[in-house]
Amino acid sequence: MNNIGYRVKLNDYLDTEDSYKNFLNDYFKLFNIMEVKLNKYLINHDDVDNYIKYLLDNYKNNISFHFNKDLLYTGLNNVEQLIINYLYKKKYDINCVTHLSPNIMQSNDIRLISDINNQFNENTLLTMENPETNEDIIAYIENLSEVFHKLDESNNKVKLCIDWGHILTSSKDISMIFNKIKKEDLLKYINEYHIHNIKDGKDHQPLYSGDVDCNDIYKLITKHNNDSKIILECEVNNMSKDGLDNIKLLTKNTNN
Repeated sequence: MNNIGYRVKLNDYLDTEDSYKNFLNDYFKLFNIMEVKLNKYLINHDDVDNYIKYLLDNYKNNISFHFNKDLLYTGLNNVEQLIINYLYKKKYDINCVTHLSPNIMQSNDIRLISDINNQFNENTLLTMENPETNEDIIAYIENLSEVFHKLDESNNKVKLCIDWGHILTSSKDISMIFNKIKKEDLLKYINEYHIHNIKDGKDHQPLYSGDVDCNDIYKLITKHNNDSKIILECEVNNMSKDGLDNIKLLTKNTNN
């Protein structure tokens, strides 16, 4: 269970400094990793600088950041730049995630990714996540492969996050999709997976309530890509109960 955690909106716990620290302490007693969602409420908080620095100083080995999904087109905001600068100052190694475009071969993603990556410090790993797309999923995976192989050839150390909820809005054939990812030699670029269910075309649904069995996804990941992080992107009311129950459901009938 060491490589499974949640995407968390920390603004829900910023009432006081104590409530923030207590939540983090309680969370990391249960889970080993967290992806911090940098939404506008956290970014605009008056004391965001101190909260971010506390998080990095105390949990640098356990967190990643989900930057603005439109980062390729908007550039770094003030808080994202603060994080990059602080990571460089402290020599912390952190993974930062943002989104590819829905139609990557009709955009300037390769150039834009290179531009953003050049703004990152050597200890900050840029990870690109697949968004929802109207493109044929097989064609999209082939385009993903072309983009990442070109980035690799140009010495851009960029990683890939496969968001299964986004993929499943295009196709629910989990085995076919995973086999295509493997065939396109993309596994070597993947360092993170996002898992959430879909229902009636809507993503970020609970793992136990949706159109697919998320356990099937987990089995394929652990069979072929066992060292990658898994971030669950679904709402959880009680981490000590619902949060743990989700992971039990996800990992059922496996050795984890």
